[in-house]
Amino acid sequence: MKYRIKKSITKKKRSFFYTRARAKRSYRESAEEPIDFSSLFEFSEQYEVLLPVPRKKPSAFSRFIFWLKALFKGLSERLKKIAKKKKERRAKRPETIYMLLGALCSSILVTAISVSIVLVSLFWRYGTPYTTVTVPDLVGTLYEDTEDGADELFSYVIDYEYNPNVTPGHVISQSPPAGTQRRVYAGGKYCLISLTVSHAKGAYTLEELVGKTERDASLILRNNGLVPKVINEYSSTIQRGTVIKTSPEANNLMADGESVTLTVSLGPQIILCAVPNIVGLTETQAITRLKSAGLVLGNITYVDSELSAGTVISQSIPAKSAVKENTPVDITVSIGAHALKTVPNLYGKTVEEARETLRAYGLVLGAQIPVVSAEAKGTIISQTPLPNTPITSSTVSVDVYVSY
Repeated sequence: MKYRIKKSITKKKRSFFYTRARAKRSYRESAEEPIDFSSLFEFSEQYEVLLPVPRKKPSAFSRFIFWLKALFKGLSERLKKIAKKKKERRAKRPETIYMLLGALCSSILVTAISVSIVLVSLFWRYGTPYTTVTVPDLVGTLYEDTEDGADELFSYVIDYEYNPNVTPGHVISQSPPAGTQRRVYAGGKYCLISLTVSHAKGAYTLEELVGKTERDASLILRNNGLVPKVINEYSSTIQRGTVIKTSPEANNLMADGESVTLTVSLGPQIILCAVPNIVGLTETQAITRLKSAGLVLGNITYVDSELSAGTVISQSIPAKSAVKENTPVDITVSIGAHALKTVPNLYGKTVEEARETLRAYGLVLGAQIPVVSAEAKGTIISQTPLPNTPITSSTVSVDVYVSY
């Protein structure tokens, strides 16, 4: 075992430690050889580790000043960032003041143009020379004479009306009334006068009534002294209650008390058919009977029954009921008496024998699956469905397993 003693730079300081495997080993050749103790120890210099110089703990005041500096520095940086972002946003958006000024200038310009147009039109109207005319009294005068002797400054709008107290062709009323002063400007319009002229009794021009409802057309005719007569007619294109045609037609001159025939639509024609009794008939006979009655066959439901196969057991609409044309009628048909039986046992039969047996039950032979078996070759050793399974409407075929 060898130990190493290192001499420190610091005076009067030694370190002693076990050198372990790093120390060079020495062996004696014999037991009589004396031990060299100097080889067991060695001295060397050890350099001290430089420890950090202890710092003096700052005072509370110094820490407070440092905290204030950090706080104000953070606030300053934050305010700089906010100002920079605000400046960037302001640089991107258009100047509002210029937009407002542009809008204000545009509105002022439009207003000035509008006022100018109004002033020019007023000056043009009232600044030009005009003639003052007095509306004449035309009530009671003959309209033909009024029209022939009309002044070129007047223009008339005529409306005819029957009045028993006024001779036909004479003016009943006028607007504006007689004595009214009107200005007629040079190059301008005429002085317009509306006249209501009496016409002979019954002189009414029939207006267009096609497309109106029966009620509206009848009111128009009655208000003009005519008598409406209504006849109905089916139409697949015109809505029910709408006038299809009139007799006489529009623009004919009618006298008081005359009648006008209104042809009014009843809408699409609905044909009712009597439902025949098809219970007890075959499916084919039932279809033929329904077609001849104007009806169509609906859904067919097949059920178990003691009746022969293909016989109609019931119908969805009772016989002698009145229904619309082409109404579907659902029927229930029997699938035959075999439906009350069970699947026969086909074990030991050949394929041909099984086919004949199933035909008697109204079934057909399904898949023929070959199976290795000790039974006689060509005989049936299993089947699906199994024997004695009740035959229902869903049972159509029987699959068999044949030995080979």
